[in-house]
Amino acid sequence: MRDNYIRQAMVTRVLDGDTFEAEVNLGFTAMVRVRFRIRGVNTPETFRPSSPEERERGLLATAFTQNLILGKTVAIQSYKMGAYARWEADIFLMEGQSVAELLKNAGHSK
Repeated sequence: MRDNYIRQAMVTRVLDGDTFEAEVNLGFTAMVRVRFRIRGVNTPETFRPSSPEERERGLLATAFTQNLILGKTVAIQSYKMGAYARWEADIFLMEGQSVAELLKNAGHSK
């Protein structure tokens, strides 16, 4: 059976434009630290870029994501464990905006 709950989480670290860590509130005062990849977006690489230009675009995407969610509470709906032990998830600001859509609209994602 699929768990369709949307959980609140506090973003504690942004690794790059589409990957972050958060303390997820599981309810009943249970918290867990989880690494997420934002579903539906692919930002330029910063750790193993194919070019200096890609690294620069990756740093801009990372800064955008940091300014958007770092230290903030977000709503998360996870889907599956993906590569590098990251959960693929839809992420929403508490005001309701999709982080994936904001990244796309700002030109930081394919």
